[in-house]
Amino acid sequence: MSPTGNAWLAFYASPVAQQSFPEHLNAVAFADGEQLLSLNADRRGLLVTGTKDDHMFLRQARLACSDRQWHHIALEFPANEQRTYMTLIAKAVRVLAMADEDGCDTPTAENER
Repeated sequence: MSPTGNAWLAFYASPVAQQSFPEHLNAVAFADGEQLLSLNADRRGLLVTGTKDDHMFLRQARLACSDRQWHHIALEFPANEQRTYMTLIAKAVRVLAMADEDGCDTPTAENER
């Protein structure tokens, strides 16, 4: 969360088995009241950007951990401060791309059984 409370960034993981690949990508990509600016998807995941009210957002989901987990980024910030957040966005996307095998031994609901 930013000091002013008007922006936030989250990294998180979830087990793949909870939803099918298309269902998961659909849930990440689309939310009520949002206007999409870009949506890029491939066989490993997706990256979506857009606006809602006076904020911009970026969400990314990537298959990781030998396709057992989804790794995610979610970021929201004021649209009029886009230039301020460009470096953070670029770094967050790079970190996610380099983290495909990070946290794979962390217990999740799926691999605790």
